[in-house]
Amino acid sequence: MCLKDCSELYSDAGSSLQSASHSVESKAYGAATFTLSAALTDSDTCEEKFKEKEWLVSLLSNENNDFFQLTAIPLAFASMLRYCDENNNVLVTYLVSPESATPII
Repeated sequence: MCLKDCSELYSDAGSSLQSASHSVESKAYGAATFTLSAALTDSDTCEEKFKEKEWLVSLLSNENNDFFQLTAIPLAFASMLRYCDENNNVLVTYLVSPESATPII
């Protein structure tokens, strides 16, 4: 059951990665961040499926960890790009207005 669940999760993750790639190409970094986060979660969910069954050892721990780390890298870049303009200047987001709020990134 766990391997079947993980297979479906990684299939979803593959679709999320493709979608994120298209989002980055079109500079929709918010969408890329969202879909990369979903893919990242899929590897964790796969590992959790094995942990739910105390008597079962995960056969995919290394792969889940590798996938998580390799997905975290483009997620970090997409998150940074989300707050840059077309000239790669960092934009600062304000919660209310620049005069009365603390800038957040």
